[in-house]
Amino acid sequence: IDLQFETMAGAADVVPFLATGDLDLAVGAIAVGLFNAFDRGLDIRIIAPAGIMTLEDSPLPLVVRKDLYDSGEIRTAADLRGHRVGVNTRGGSVEYVLDKILTSAGLTIQDVEQVPIPFPDMPAALANGSLDAAIPAEPFATRSVDLGVGHKLITTVIPGQMTTCIIASGKFLRERPDTAQRFILAYMRATRDIQPPQLGTFDPERFYKPEHLAIFEKYTGAPAQVLRNQVPYTWDVDLVIQADSLMDQQLTHMRNGLLQIAQPVPYERMVDETFVRYAQQTMGRLRQ
Repeated sequence: IDLQFETMAGAADVVPFLATGDLDLAVGAIAVGLFNAFDRGLDIRIIAPAGIMTLEDSPLPLVVRKDLYDSGEIRTAADLRGHRVGVNTRGGSVEYVLDKILTSAGLTIQDVEQVPIPFPDMPAALANGSLDAAIPAEPFATRSVDLGVGHKLITTVIPGQMTTCIIASGKFLRERPDTAQRFILAYMRATRDIQPPQLGTFDPERFYKPEHLAIFEKYTGAPAQVLRNQVPYTWDVDLVIQADSLMDQQLTHMRNGLLQIAQPVPYERMVDETFVRYAQQTMGRLRQ
């Protein structure tokens, strides 16, 4: 397969190109824009999971300002009431993570002031006091700690859940199903090269092999040391699309008022499991 990469800001920008067939595949966050696209009947489908949250040290931790932690003002998620919390965008997987953190403490998303801010700007916003807390993706969470401006307060967040996915153009799946099969088969092989079988776990020796680091550096533009100084996402070696997680994320955004649709979009209208089933049958499943 000869891949041609196109860089875009996020899933919301990618979806129109997938729907028209101008793009074949994308890795995107499970977010309000994606559910709206399904509700409108756009010609796209989720065909595989992508990032899986780790069981313990999350790549999307809740980081609080170190001075607020040291003073005792914010020591638990319940202490976030009335505070300013940075998220990269409204209605995305980060807001879903924040909702789960707050719900576990008896709060709701309305109990905090969400501040949309790009991940790279979060450490500086914590440093200058414009944020009280944030959910920065790695490497910016670790950078906040290294700079002495942040403290990782909650690092176990929706363990083992799918937060991003592989989205395909319906036109691509209909016209070139063989290519889609081979792509997902290659994707499964790649996950097994870097990922232990257990869901949500991480093997540094396997992940940071020189040949893997060279690939990561080439396509992310980040140097090896930066890649090592962060908590990585994990993947599912069996590529199981998590129906419960997908539906819960949809219902959470509906409850919070950002996803305004009459009824939840059924799972079957969003997902095509044909290709992961082919890969599972071809390579076998590593987990039972």
